[in-house]
Amino acid sequence: MTEVRHQAELIKTKYETEAKYLKTLEAKGSDNQRVQQNKLEQNEKNRLEYDKKLQSLNEAIAVSQNELSGQETVSKKVKELEKYETKIEQNLDTHKKTLKFFQENDTCPVCTQSIDTKFKEDKCNHETTKISKLELGLSQLVEELTKQSEKVNAFGKISQKIQDMNLEIAKITSSLESLKRHSDSIQSDLSNRNQQEVDIEAIELELEKLRQDLKVAEQNLNKVQEEKGYVDILRDILNDKG
Repeated sequence: MTEVRHQAELIKTKYETEAKYLKTLEAKGSDNQRVQQNKLEQNEKNRLEYDKKLQSLNEAIAVSQNELSGQETVSKKVKELEKYETKIEQNLDTHKKTLKFFQENDTCPVCTQSIDTKFKEDKCNHETTKISKLELGLSQLVEELTKQSEKVNAFGKISQKIQDMNLEIAKITSSLESLKRHSDSIQSDLSNRNQQEVDIEAIELELEKLRQDLKVAEQNLNKVQEEKGYVDILRDILNDKG
């Protein structure tokens, strides 16, 4: 009888232990799956937001690139105007020196001959007229050069804007890659959880078997106890001397 009772207690203890473990797995699995699923949903929301930002940035870049139309032509024109500016300034400087020479000299410093007054006057008038034309031309050129330089600066700002947007795109792309890795990791974990559910099913089957074994053991124990009761009654009857 002691052995039967011991066997029944062992089965009962194992059954209770397995049942408790199963309950823990089910609670943990359910809570964790809910948390992981929420993370997946949040990642999907973030992905959609990032995709929306990418689309907006790409559209803005396309618009800005159209605004850069003619940049090369303007840059080339600025370089040409700068060359003309230098050439005019050099010519202007030469004519001013010539005018100054005739204004300050009545005698040629090389041959020491007197400079004809009429020739000197005509030369001064010629140089003065030439200088006026050059200064007017230079003024107009500088005005045009300023306009074209402003365009170059505007193109530079647009190019910088495009560069900044491309940098933002790179950051968003990196974030999307990180999101994908995180979501893939969660999906892998959920797959492992599915395998764990299979393990839970195995434990449930084992519990059912233990439940049946425990039922048989308890029936055997009751049977032994009843038989012992009959034996004790017979023993009392046989021992009764009255």
